[in-house]
Amino acid sequence: STQIGMLSTRFGRQRLFVVAYIFYCIAWGAFPIMRSPWAAFGFILFFGIAQGMNMPSLFDQLSQQTRPEFRGVVMSINGLGLRLAQTLAPLLAVGLFNVAGFKGVYWIGGIGIVLIMAILRFTILRDPNFRAEGTPPAPPAGAKPEDT
Repeated sequence: STQIGMLSTRFGRQRLFVVAYIFYCIAWGAFPIMRSPWAAFGFILFFGIAQGMNMPSLFDQLSQQTRPEFRGVVMSINGLGLRLAQTLAPLLAVGLFNVAGFKGVYWIGGIGIVLIMAILRFTILRDPNFRAEGTPPAPPAGAKPEDT
Protein backbone atom coordinates (compact mmCIF):
# COMPACT_ATOMS: atom_id res chain seq x y z
CA SER A 1 0.00 0.00 0.00
CA THR A 2 3.00 2.33 0.21
CA GLN A 3 3.07 2.58 -3.59
CA ILE A 4 -0.67 3.08 -4.06
CA GLY A 5 -0.31 6.75 -5.03
CA MET A 6 2.06 5.91 -7.86
CA LEU A 7 -0.13 3.01 -8.99
CA SER A 8 -3.33 5.07 -8.93
CA THR A 9 -1.64 7.84 -10.92
CA ARG A 10 -0.33 5.38 -13.47
CA PHE A 11 -3.33 3.05 -13.84
CA GLY A 12 -6.26 4.98 -12.33
CA ARG A 13 -8.10 4.49 -9.07
CA GLN A 14 -11.05 2.70 -10.65
CA ARG A 15 -8.79 0.13 -12.29
CA LEU A 16 -7.14 -0.55 -8.92
CA PHE A 17 -10.57 -1.13 -7.37
CA VAL A 18 -11.36 -3.66 -10.11
CA VAL A 19 -8.05 -5.48 -9.68
CA ALA A 20 -8.50 -5.55 -5.89
CA TYR A 21 -12.04 -6.91 -6.37
CA ILE A 22 -10.66 -9.68 -8.63
CA PHE A 23 -8.10 -10.60 -5.96
CA TYR A 24 -10.90 -10.66 -3.35
CA CYS A 25 -12.99 -12.93 -5.57
CA ILE A 26 -10.10 -15.34 -6.13
CA ALA A 27 -9.38 -15.54 -2.41
CA TRP A 28 -13.05 -15.78 -1.41
CA GLY A 29 -13.89 -18.38 -4.05
CA ALA A 30 -10.85 -20.55 -3.37
CA PHE A 31 -11.25 -21.01 0.38
CA PRO A 32 -14.03 -23.63 0.17
CA ILE A 33 -11.80 -25.88 -1.95
CA MET A 34 -8.69 -25.66 0.28
CA ARG A 35 -7.48 -28.97 1.64
CA SER A 36 -4.39 -27.92 3.59
CA PRO A 37 -3.04 -24.84 5.36
CA TRP A 38 -0.23 -24.59 2.79
CA ALA A 39 -2.74 -24.39 -0.06
CA ALA A 40 -4.51 -21.56 1.74
CA PHE A 41 -1.31 -19.52 2.07
CA GLY A 42 -1.34 -18.32 -1.57
CA PHE A 43 -4.95 -17.26 -1.41
CA ILE A 44 -4.42 -15.49 1.90
CA LEU A 45 -1.68 -13.60 0.05
CA PHE A 46 -4.23 -12.65 -2.65
CA PHE A 47 -6.53 -11.33 0.06
CA GLY A 48 -3.70 -9.31 1.61
CA ILE A 49 -2.78 -7.77 -1.75
CA ALA A 50 -6.43 -6.85 -2.30
CA GLN A 51 -6.59 -5.21 1.14
CA GLY A 52 -3.37 -3.31 0.47
CA MET A 53 -4.78 -1.97 -2.80
CA ASN A 54 -8.32 -1.36 -1.68
CA MET A 55 -8.08 0.38 1.68
CA PRO A 56 -5.83 3.34 0.72
CA SER A 57 -7.77 3.80 -2.53
CA LEU A 58 -11.05 3.72 -0.64
CA PHE A 59 -9.97 6.41 1.83
CA ASP A 60 -8.68 8.56 -1.02
CA GLN A 61 -11.93 8.10 -2.94
CA LEU A 62 -14.02 8.94 0.13
CA SER A 63 -12.07 12.10 0.86
CA GLN A 64 -12.22 13.31 -2.75
CA GLN A 65 -15.93 12.65 -3.30
CA THR A 66 -17.19 14.11 -0.03
CA ARG A 67 -17.72 17.78 0.69
CA PRO A 68 -15.26 19.12 3.26
CA GLU A 69 -17.99 19.82 5.82
CA PHE A 70 -19.18 16.16 5.65
CA ARG A 71 -15.75 14.54 5.26
CA GLY A 72 -15.21 13.88 8.97
CA VAL A 73 -18.64 12.30 9.34
CA VAL A 74 -18.19 10.06 6.30
CA MET A 75 -14.69 8.96 7.33
CA SER A 76 -15.79 8.23 10.90
CA ILE A 77 -18.83 6.24 9.73
CA ASN A 78 -16.54 4.28 7.41
CA GLY A 79 -14.11 3.58 10.27
CA LEU A 80 -16.97 2.59 12.57
CA GLY A 81 -18.35 0.22 9.97
CA LEU A 82 -14.97 -1.40 9.38
CA ARG A 83 -14.27 -1.94 13.10
CA LEU A 84 -17.79 -3.11 13.84
CA ALA A 85 -17.61 -5.61 10.98
CA GLN A 86 -14.21 -6.89 12.14
CA THR A 87 -15.67 -7.48 15.59
CA LEU A 88 -19.07 -8.94 14.74
CA ALA A 89 -18.32 -10.93 11.57
CA PRO A 90 -16.44 -13.79 13.28
CA LEU A 91 -19.20 -14.15 15.88
CA LEU A 92 -21.91 -14.18 13.22
CA ALA A 93 -19.92 -16.60 11.05
CA VAL A 94 -19.62 -19.08 13.93
CA GLY A 95 -23.33 -18.82 14.62
CA LEU A 96 -24.18 -19.28 10.95
CA PHE A 97 -21.79 -22.23 10.73
CA ASN A 98 -23.59 -23.92 13.60
CA VAL A 99 -26.96 -23.39 11.94
CA ALA A 100 -26.28 -23.60 8.18
CA GLY A 101 -22.86 -25.25 7.86
CA PHE A 102 -19.84 -24.17 5.86
CA LYS A 103 -21.67 -23.48 2.59
CA GLY A 104 -24.35 -21.51 4.42
CA VAL A 105 -21.75 -19.07 5.74
CA TYR A 106 -20.56 -18.37 2.20
CA TRP A 107 -24.07 -18.04 0.74
CA ILE A 108 -25.28 -15.70 3.44
CA GLY A 109 -22.06 -13.68 3.23
CA GLY A 110 -22.48 -13.31 -0.53
CA ILE A 111 -26.11 -12.27 -0.19
CA GLY A 112 -25.10 -9.74 2.46
CA ILE A 113 -22.47 -8.23 0.16
CA VAL A 114 -24.99 -7.88 -2.65
CA LEU A 115 -27.49 -6.18 -0.32
CA ILE A 116 -24.89 -3.74 1.02
CA MET A 117 -23.77 -2.84 -2.50
CA ALA A 118 -27.40 -2.26 -3.56
CA ILE A 119 -28.03 -0.01 -0.55
CA LEU A 120 -24.89 2.00 -1.32
CA ARG A 121 -25.73 2.27 -5.01
CA PHE A 122 -29.31 3.43 -4.59
CA THR A 123 -29.01 5.63 -1.49
CA ILE A 124 -25.71 7.14 -0.44
CA LEU A 125 -24.07 7.29 -3.86
CA ARG A 126 -27.08 9.09 -5.33
CA ASP A 127 -27.37 11.74 -2.59
CA PRO A 128 -26.03 15.03 -4.01
CA ASN A 129 -25.47 16.47 -0.52
CA PHE A 130 -22.52 14.17 0.12
CA ARG A 131 -20.75 14.73 -3.19
CA ALA A 132 -17.86 17.17 -3.49
CA GLU A 133 -18.16 20.08 -5.89
CA GLY A 134 -17.26 19.07 -9.44
CA THR A 135 -17.77 15.34 -8.81
CA PRO A 136 -20.27 13.93 -11.30
CA PRO A 137 -23.31 12.23 -9.77
CA ALA A 138 -23.87 8.52 -10.14
CA PRO A 139 -25.78 7.63 -13.32
CA PRO A 140 -29.41 6.60 -12.94
CA ALA A 141 -30.12 2.90 -12.50
CA GLY A 142 -30.19 1.09 -15.83
CA ALA A 143 -28.57 3.96 -17.78
CA LYS A 144 -26.30 3.10 -20.66
CA PRO A 145 -22.86 4.79 -20.85
CA GLU A 146 -23.93 6.84 -23.84
CA ASP A 147 -26.96 8.19 -21.91
CA THR A 148 -24.81 9.85 -19.22
